[in-house]
Amino acid sequence: MSRLPDQDPTTLEDYISIDAEVLTSAPLTDEEIVASVQCRGIDDSEGEEEETDETTCVPNILPSSAMQAVACLRNFVLQQQNSQDMLRHINRLETFVEDVTTNSCRQATITEFFTKK
Repeated sequence: MSRLPDQDPTTLEDYISIDAEVLTSAPLTDEEIVASVQCRGIDDSEGEEEETDETTCVPNILPSSAMQAVACLRNFVLQQQNSQDMLRHINRLETFVEDVTTNSCRQATITEFFTKK
C-alpha cells in the first residue's frame, strides 16, 4: 500500500506529509504567551480569536488599592458642592470593597498558625 489507488503516482507518505511545512499559525513570543495567559479570565463569548493587545487585559487590583481609590474619590466628592448623593454611592462602593476583602480572607489552619516563620 505504498501507492494510492487509481494509479496515482503520489506515494502515501507524500500524501500524508503534503501540509507538514505549512504554517497554520504565527509563532508566539514569550510576551504574547504571558499576555494570553493573564487575559484568560476575559470573557470571549463569541469564541472568536482576536489579537490580544495589552490594553484588553484587566490587571488584578488588590483590595488595599481599591480602598485607596475609594478614599481618593471620597476626597474629590467632598470638595464638590451638593455631593451628598454621590457620597452615598461612595459609601456603598466602600462597603462592597470591604465585603470583597472579608470574603477573600482565609483562616489559617492550626499547623500554619504554629509554624515558625
